[in-house]
Amino acid sequence: FQRHEILYILDLNNLGSLSAQLLSIVKTQCKIDELCFPDAMNKMIIINSPPSFAMIWKLIRSWIDPHNAGKVEIFSGNRSSWEERLLEFVDRDQLPADYGGWETNDTMDEILQKEMVRQYRSINPDEEAVKEETYVLNFNKKNESQHGVSVKSGQKTRLTIFTNSKSGFTVRITNSKGKLVQGIPSQGIQINTNSTNGRGGTLDKPLRVNLEDMGVHLDIPGLYNVQLSLDEKSRGGNYLLASLGYKERRKVKDNTKKVLFLPGSMIKLTTTSLGFGTFPFEGENDNDDNEEQVEFYTYE
Repeated sequence: FQRHEILYILDLNNLGSLSAQLLSIVKTQCKIDELCFPDAMNKMIIINSPPSFAMIWKLIRSWIDPHNAGKVEIFSGNRSSWEERLLEFVDRDQLPADYGGWETNDTMDEILQKEMVRQYRSINPDEEAVKEETYVLNFNKKNESQHGVSVKSGQKTRLTIFTNSKSGFTVRITNSKGKLVQGIPSQGIQINTNSTNGRGGTLDKPLRVNLEDMGVHLDIPGLYNVQLSLDEKSRGGNYLLASLGYKERRKVKDNTKKVLFLPGSMIKLTTTSLGFGTFPFEGENDNDDNEEQVEFYTYE
């Protein structure tokens, strides 16, 4: 039997306002953790706590088991104090560079980017994710929002819009010369969130609009301007623009790996490498006169 305990590090830097719905989610999660993972928390260290968090913590503390609440330590923006405390629990070579680790360690953003690339590769083997960025869109009095997106040489950029709004909106994308990119009609792409291709969004399950699926392909290097215009009767909502830079991976034959079916034999491969990951394979040789070969492929 092995006992596992968890050290939580919660960074409240740039913390915005907490809505009633978000606090409800926090309360529910606290109950789930205490029910399913009792006493799994060794310590929670909250850093960069703003002055306003003191009142919020009094509310959250009432939802937590007193034993676990006593394991929570709160630090303000004094980096030296919370960094010293973190190093009492975690070796410096295990911490991100921006949380007290060595300067040669990856930053938290770099760690998340590498994890994003790893997960993306397992889902999309024909593509190599390079970098993903997200932007919260703010709208002016005309209900318009603009954001610049760059496409690097040798890469493509996939744009996805997430929203919990019930109102429709229009998307226009122009290049550095102010011309609409291919796939964008003169009136823009109109998204009706209540139609079959929209269905509206919620905070728990926002609407996802993949512009590449709508024929918008950003594959020419340069700077592009993404503009969203809300319908006149817009009822508000939140909008997030996700920009994913990626490269297509070329699948090539790997001549270094060979498996032969001998005449009259059977073979079963259960964890054959295909560049990354595995796939199941079963084969049977029905030809007693010739040897047959399984071909392996990898990605460049």
